[in-house]
Parts: sequence; C-alpha cells; structure tokens
Amino acid sequence: MAHNLSTSADAEFNFMVSQLRDGSFDQPIASGDALIPGCFFQVDPAGQQEMHLTSGAGEGLKIRTRVQHPGDWMALHLRLEGLDLSDKQVLGFLCKSQSPQAMTYRACLRSGTETGFHDCFFTKTLVAYDQPSSHLDVLDLSTRPDVPLPATWREFIFFFKPSSFDLELQDLRFFIV
Repeated sequence: MAHNLSTSADAEFNFMVSQLRDGSFDQPIASGDALIPGCFFQVDPAGQQEMHLTSGAGEGLKIRTRVQHPGDWMALHLRLEGLDLSDKQVLGFLCKSQSPQAMTYRACLRSGTETGFHDCFFTKTLVAYDQPSSHLDVLDLSTRPDVPLPATWREFIFFFKPSSFDLELQDLRFFIV
C-alpha cells in the first residue's frame, strides 16, 4: 500500500502496520532504531541482547532476540500520535502470532500528557506457540480512568519478557469505535 487515503481514527496505525507487512528487510536492530517511521524497539539499557528483525513483502514481522544479560523490559513501540479518544467508546486490536517455543507477552496503550505518560495494559495476556494463534482484546474507555482521553501523543506497545525468543507477528489490526 503506497498511500493512506483512509480518514478513520485508526487509519494512521493500520497504515503503519501495512508498511511493515509490505516492506522487506533483514537486519539487526538496536534499541531505539526505527524500522519505519513510528515503529521502534526499546530495551532496558541495563540488559545485553541482540535483536534481528526480518520481513518479506506480504509476510509478518519476524523478531529474533538473544539475551546474554536480561534487563527489566523489552518492548516494540508503534506510535499513534495525538489520537483523541474523547468521543470514542472502545479501543482494541487483533493480533495473529506464532512462536516455535510457547511464550507470552502483553499489550499496552501509553498516553503522553503534560505530567508524563500513563500506561494502560490490556487485560488479556497474548500467547504465541508453534501454531498460528489469534488474539483479540479491547479497552472499554468508559471503565478505564487510567486512559487520558485527550493526549499529546500515544503509543501501542508490546512488552516482552527480557529473554531469548523467536516470534512472528503475522498480522496486527487496530480499531476504535
């Protein structure tokens, strides 16, 4: 997809994910390096690990990490910019993933305000194993006071355990109602 002509609230995020899916790369990556604009890994600088990301056109994002010394966190960030949720009721995502070894990871919506940032974790833990599996989770914004509705910036984040793993994110969709 070369152009983003959609104007829905989730359009920017889903366009970024389509760029990841339609791109082609095979590269080691360091903490803070952008895969594409708005998409980057961050890891605890106290840890020591190697990360390698691979994607072929139309394939998912393959993440390979080898941890020599674990830090406290490892995360994939996808920017949502200043998405205003004031008139929205539900924010959710669908993720399809696979891993040769069973693993779990968490999803979070981070919102930046004048006083710092606020993390709101989705309630379900994602599980990947040796067969493709789909995960759906939503935030009912009326019941989550930890989500500031207007925000200066937002990120959708996958938090991984700081350990060695192989994971393929085969599909990721974001929706806002």
